[in-house]
Amino acid sequence: MYRAVNRGDTIGGWTVLGFDATHARLEKSTPHQCHIEEGILISACNALGVDVEVRQERCVRDGGESCVMVVTPASATDRWTADSPAAGAPAEPAAEESAPGVRRTG
Repeated sequence: MYRAVNRGDTIGGWTVLGFDATHARLEKSTPHQCHIEEGILISACNALGVDVEVRQERCVRDGGESCVMVVTPASATDRWTADSPAAGAPAEPAAEESAPGVRRTG
């Protein structure tokens, strides 16, 4: 669907370069602005109950061959494992918490 809506096979895409309990490393070859893509990654993770930080490791606009983003849970105790909220229903925020925060670094 992504390619059909976005000009076919030449639009680029996403490749997972690495994924474990503490981070995901993603390569982006789409022409979209990095800040927009970072916001989409953050919002998708927030929708699954995981508050994340996104750091850009490499960017086409800085001369890189592609953009590489590293997504990590915002809290050192958060992990993407079977017992985390991301594996099931989103966690309910504590009474003193506001909506999931958007954190962007880099």
